[in-house]
Amino acid sequence: MSEEAEEITVVTGNWPGYSTLDGKGYYLALLQSAFPAPKWKLSVDFVPFSRALYMVQHKVDVGLGFYIDEVKPDYYCELPVEVDQVDVALTPELAAIWQDINSLKKKKVKALLEYRYDTFIKVPMYYEESSDLLQMLNHVNSGKIDAVLDYKRSLLACQPVKPTLAICDQGKRVESRGVLCVSSDTEGQAFEGDL
Repeated sequence: MSEEAEEITVVTGNWPGYSTLDGKGYYLALLQSAFPAPKWKLSVDFVPFSRALYMVQHKVDVGLGFYIDEVKPDYYCELPVEVDQVDVALTPELAAIWQDINSLKKKKVKALLEYRYDTFIKVPMYYEESSDLLQMLNHVNSGKIDAVLDYKRSLLACQPVKPTLAICDQGKRVESRGVLCVSSDTEGQAFEGDL
């Protein structure tokens, strides 16, 4: 007689390399390792980030793709599942005086939609999000904005013609800690023990 698999409900966005619609990615591999079939059944729901925020606090066992401070601390696993290192494309003027993340204070900063860097970067800056990385880099290039936050690989692949901007090296990165969120009810907290 086979035992019925215990279902774990998971909510996430479609994050390339982390949790994708084809069931692949770093976050999903972690969950599959922590909750192997046939004992466990992962039911993954891919939704927009704002819906995932709501669902992780009300309707699911595990949420993927969250940064510290996006939901109440009761929902976070004790250990981060990743440390995200984000690079910065800067105007030459800002690159010349860059010391650390505080160099973005009161600067015009952009990132791609749904990156939400303003939720964990505690430096007061004029932060906006856009869907067009090349346009943002052109705005840095022309001095309309001071910086763009993204990954170096993407920044280098999308450079404007005749760039004057500077793409920082590893000494000029922004770090964030990604966490898994678990339901704060008894069942969700029990799952955390298995992670």
